[in-house]
Amino acid sequence: MRTLLNCFLLYSITIYSHAASTPHNHLQALEWKLKKSERGVAVYSAQVPSSPHKATLATTTVSTNIDNVAAFIRNPASCPKWVYRCKNSSLYETLSPEKEIIHTSTKMPFPLKNRDIVAMVQWSKDANTKVITSFAQAINGVIPNDEKTVRITKATMIWELTPVDNNTTEIRSYAHVDPAGSIPNWIHNTLAIDI
Repeated sequence: MRTLLNCFLLYSITIYSHAASTPHNHLQALEWKLKKSERGVAVYSAQVPSSPHKATLATTTVSTNIDNVAAFIRNPASCPKWVYRCKNSSLYETLSPEKEIIHTSTKMPFPLKNRDIVAMVQWSKDANTKVITSFAQAINGVIPNDEKTVRITKATMIWELTPVDNNTTEIRSYAHVDPAGSIPNWIHNTLAIDI
């Protein structure tokens, strides 16, 4: 499962959507184009109005129950094991059983500067469908910036976990990443698909 999730994390910590202007229903309404499909993972991209960065959507089905998937994604300590270039991730603050602030750092390849993000993560579960949703968005002013690291300030990612049966879960991961700093858009858009 670790390898499968790693295939579609989408820039790990850089969970971004064009500020708050691309909420869940808008992401679904984008014109998605299939870019890659292998080992059971399909990756799509879509142009977002008023943004040079494309949104990405990854879908797959895993052979484990929905609670295992949610627990795996939700555990910051697992980040270096499955998130692309994750240096570390930690729970900064628990605001409620469903809402938390997570701080994550990513080690970027030379000559790029490392990135980090402080994200507010909201979890919910639909009582009827049992679908678990995670909505994460970058927040500012919580943890001081490190001068050696580029802070991601515009970020949102949405995970939708849907139970197919007791031991199968469909996963949909939406993201729109602004890596901040000096990364050319074409490199970012290409890298997001491969990751």
